[in-house]
Amino acid sequence: MTLSPKEVKPIEIDQAKKTLMEIYGNPTFKGMDVPNPNLQGAASIPDSQQELPARSMHDSYQELVIPLGHNTSLRENYMTVAQRIRFGRILEDLDLFAVLICYTHNLIPGGHRVPLPTVTALVDRIELLEYHPSPYKDLLLCGQVTWVGTSSMEVTMEVRQEDHSLLQKVMTARFVMAARHPITEKAAMVNPLKPDGPREEYLYKLGESLLMYFYMCTASGSKIERNKRMQMSLMKVPPSDVERDEIHQLYLQTTPKENDAFETTQPENAVWMKDTKLMNMVICQPEERNMYNRIFGGFLMRMACELAWANASRYCRSRSLDLEILDHVIFLNPVEIGSLLLLSSKIVYTESKTMQVKVHAEVLDPETTSTKTTNYFFFTFNGPNDVPRVWPHTYEEFMLYLEGKRHIKYPDLTAVEEVSEQHPV
Repeated sequence: MTLSPKEVKPIEIDQAKKTLMEIYGNPTFKGMDVPNPNLQGAASIPDSQQELPARSMHDSYQELVIPLGHNTSLRENYMTVAQRIRFGRILEDLDLFAVLICYTHNLIPGGHRVPLPTVTALVDRIELLEYHPSPYKDLLLCGQVTWVGTSSMEVTMEVRQEDHSLLQKVMTARFVMAARHPITEKAAMVNPLKPDGPREEYLYKLGESLLMYFYMCTASGSKIERNKRMQMSLMKVPPSDVERDEIHQLYLQTTPKENDAFETTQPENAVWMKDTKLMNMVICQPEERNMYNRIFGGFLMRMACELAWANASRYCRSRSLDLEILDHVIFLNPVEIGSLLLLSSKIVYTESKTMQVKVHAEVLDPETTSTKTTNYFFFTFNGPNDVPRVWPHTYEEFMLYLEGKRHIKYPDLTAVEEVSEQHPV
C-alpha cells in the first residue's frame, strides 16, 4: 500500500486530541461544556455533493507522532509486560487519526471547514507486517482519504517507525468513516475526491473495489451486489459442496466406526471449540466517550483485541505471539455511556501456528437482561509453535469454523453481515 504524501509538519497524539476537542467541543453527559462556534456555519452545508469542491488525496494527507522515544509516562501505556508494543492502543489512535483526516478533507464553498461529526462505520482491514516495532522509539502514523461515496470516506493509514535511519512500515489500515450533519444528525454530503496522478488513480480504484463488499451488505448497494453478498454468506446459504465434505470428514473423525451409539470422541491433539471460550464484561465509563457522547470505537477495538490476545495466548500457551490481521469490523450499533459491554471470544480456526479468534461484542441491559450486538471482530494471531487443532462439535461451531477459515484463506469473500441504519453510506 502506498500513500500519496505531501510535506506536512507531524503533530503529536496529545495535540491531535486537543485539536479534535477544539473542533467538536467537549461532551458531557448532558450536552456540551462549551458551545462550538463552528456549528454556526452548519446551515451552509450543501444538500448536494455537486456543490462541494473536489479534493485530491494529498489535500487530506496528515502525519501524527506517538512520542514513545522521550515520553516515558506515555510509553507505559503502550508497552506490554514483555516490552512489546500494545497494539490495542494503536487501534485507538488509528480511529482518532481517521476522524482528523476526514475533517481535513471536508470543505464547504468558500474554503471554510465545518466539523461534520464522523463515525467509524467499518474497519476493512488492519494488517501487521514483519517488522516488530520497539516501544522505546517514536511511532509515525500517516494517512489520507483514498475513496469517497456520498457521505462516506475510506481512510488509508500506515504506521511506521525509524530503524537504522530507515522508516520501517509496521502496519497498514483501512477505515470507512460516515459523516453526519451537525444539526440534523442525518447523513451529510462529503467533498468528492478527484485523483491526481497515477498513484492516486491506483489508490482510488483499489478502494473502490474493496468497498464493493461493504456496499453489498447495505441498503445502498445494488440488488445484484446484495444477491452476490447473499451467495457468500453462511447466514444466508448453506456451505459449498467442498465445505460440506470437509464438515463431514471432521465429523467422521470424532465418531469411531465401531461406535454405534454415535457418541463423539475428541480427536488426538485437538481441542473442542466450546472449551476455547473466554469472556469479559466491561463497564463503559464516561472517560471512554467520543465527541458525540457515545463510547469511542477505538476503545471497543482495544478491548476486543486484548481479549482475543489473551485467548490466543492461553491456547498456544505462550506470550510470544504476534497479531497479524484484524479485518471486516462493522459497527452495528452505538454503545452508550454506562453500558455493560459483554465480550465473548472463541478460537474458531487453527492451522499450523495460526489461530483465528472471533470476538462477539454486545451490550447488556441489566434490568431486562436483553442484549444487542454491537460488533464482530476477527483477529489472526501467529504463535511460536504449531498449535492443537480446534475442533467444532455442533452445527453452529462448524459454521464458525468455516467462517474463520474463510477469513484466513479467502479474506475478500468475508464481510460482516449487516450495517446499522445509524451508519448509512
